[in-house]
Amino acid sequence: MDGSDNFTDSRLFKVLGGYVGLAGIAIAMIFVAFIIFIFIVRIIQYPHLRQQIIDHITS
Repeated sequence: MDGSDNFTDSRLFKVLGGYVGLAGIAIAMIFVAFIIFIFIVRIIQYPHLRQQIIDHITS
């Protein structure tokens, strides 16, 4: 290399499948974050679900 550390030249970029692979990983991470967010909102919204989680953790 001549000192130019381009991300597109890296091995990781090629292993992930280029821009398509990076976009897929980003979409998957956003989807997982969305699911976790909905789970937290549901726990806050319904007290009986919150109590079930607390009971499960303490047992």
